[in-house]
Amino acid sequence: MSKELIIRGLSEDEISTWANFCASCFSYKPDPPLPSYFERHYYNDPRRDSTLIRVAVNADGEIVSSVRVFRRTVSLGASTDDEATVSTAEAGGKFLITPLPCHCRHYVVLC
Repeated sequence: MSKELIIRGLSEDEISTWANFCASCFSYKPDPPLPSYFERHYYNDPRRDSTLIRVAVNADGEIVSSVRVFRRTVSLGASTDDEATVSTAEAGGKFLITPLPCHCRHYVVLC
């Protein structure tokens, strides 16, 4: 098995493939989520961006790990100059860090 990986963002038309990958990572659970759960989670996000789903792909083109980054605007509270003005900043959060179980000891998990 080659240990070389390509790390890249997804395109919008790869969301279904990614959702199937995510579901396979949780298939060991007694009541595992279906791929549709991951697709809905993505498509219901008004700030979704497929390129922020980072995947590690092996030489065969198989996704072996992924992480989804969310973009959010966070409130920093009122500014010191004017209490009516609220400062905001863009932030990112990690979600759904999913390596295939059989690859956990072979690859770096994307974090």
